[in-house]
Amino acid sequence: MKPQPVELAETIALPSQRADAFMDLDDGANRSREGDINMDRRAQLKMDRATAATVSEQLVALEEMTVGELAEKYREVFGVPTRTRNRPYLHKRIAWRIQELAEGGLSPRALAKIEELAPLAPVPASACSVLPIALNIPSPPKVIVPKQSSETLKPVLPKGR
Repeated sequence: MKPQPVELAETIALPSQRADAFMDLDDGANRSREGDINMDRRAQLKMDRATAATVSEQLVALEEMTVGELAEKYREVFGVPTRTRNRPYLHKRIAWRIQELAEGGLSPRALAKIEELAPLAPVPASACSVLPIALNIPSPPKVIVPKQSSETLKPVLPKGR
């Protein structure tokens, strides 16, 4: 007699993760390796939480800083002094840099896309005056137009006056 197939009326979802699907075939010889992986994950999570707390504390502290303190913080995180005293600008730039240093900045994929698209980007008008100098392109020769003397210009007055 063949066993009859059983139909389940309910599907039971068990909470599990990919790491929980590890199967010991060698009577626990891999337990230390598995434990090390879990410990590394726990340590990494703990570091990530500490970094996040530090980052959030730094971002909150930025809101309380004066413009002079923001300028000093800018020098600290970027390594160069700032020329601006625009408080909202400094706040945004410093906050972005703090997060970039903590999280690692742009992904390699994003950087590659920037490199790919950069030659296609329009050149801003402000860079046009600096661009020939930066690229070491000789400037075009200047054309000198002689001024017209007053003798060549004859005023014409309307008749009747």
